[in-house]
Amino acid sequence: MSIETKMREAFPASQGMLAVRTVLPQGPADGSLRSGDIVVSIDKQPVIDFVGFEARADSAIGADLRVGVWRGDKAYETCVRVQDMDAITPHRYIEVGGGVVNSLSYQVARSYGIPAAGVYVASSGHVLSSAGAWRGTVIQTVGSTPTPDLDSFARAFAVLSEGSRVPVRFFTLEQPHRQKVAIMSVDTHWHALRMATRDMHTGSWIYGDLPPPTPARAIEPQTAAVGRLPPSLAPGDAVWPSVVLVDFHCPYLVDGMKDTQFSGPGFVIDKSRGLVVCDRDTVPIGLGDVH
Repeated sequence: MSIETKMREAFPASQGMLAVRTVLPQGPADGSLRSGDIVVSIDKQPVIDFVGFEARADSAIGADLRVGVWRGDKAYETCVRVQDMDAITPHRYIEVGGGVVNSLSYQVARSYGIPAAGVYVASSGHVLSSAGAWRGTVIQTVGSTPTPDLDSFARAFAVLSEGSRVPVRFFTLEQPHRQKVAIMSVDTHWHALRMATRDMHTGSWIYGDLPPPTPARAIEPQTAAVGRLPPSLAPGDAVWPSVVLVDFHCPYLVDGMKDTQFSGPGFVIDKSRGLVVCDRDTVPIGLGDVH
């Protein structure tokens, strides 16, 4: 007797059966179930709808279930661990440089077919946006430190130096297989670096300060070699060595500002005092950091 015949006899009033739609990569069912598998039993008991499936799964959180499936023209039985949904639902987040990062949730991971792991950028803020790590990206490394979770992300920031520029590796949810590497400016003096943990009983968020980056080192004068312009471009050949690139980062998007990052040319007018002149399109206000 075929499985279809047995299920029709056991559930004569039912129509249809449960089928596996997707399997989360690196999840508890990865390698055991496949998309398209038809679920026929749990722990040797026939199951045909979500009510029966959910009742058995909810009573076995953290335990293993024997799941019988029909794949192609063959029957299989596999063991699947029932994962706790609360364990993969974010209950902590870190405020860094005016932005917010948290563990990548199961709901987001399932929507994009990626593992439910990593540090998700919920809001880029001042620091992460300097590297182009906007909302919807997943941070993989900060400097040379991998960041698979929030704790490793906090440790990676603690060993950085204030004012330094470090590489950050990340990917976007739309292109998870395309990694990007960009330079991030570590400027945390405008905002507190802290972690919030949700109290499961009251629903309140409990904040705690995290170790900040080490104090900034004194900036030492540096000499850069630049190409010379031909004399035919005079007086530009005399001015050219004084031209620099000015980056301005504003920590807050205030009224009247169209953006928080600006870039433009500047001219060194006094190298001994470190004075550079630029236009107001490059540095529109006094609130911000100049690089």
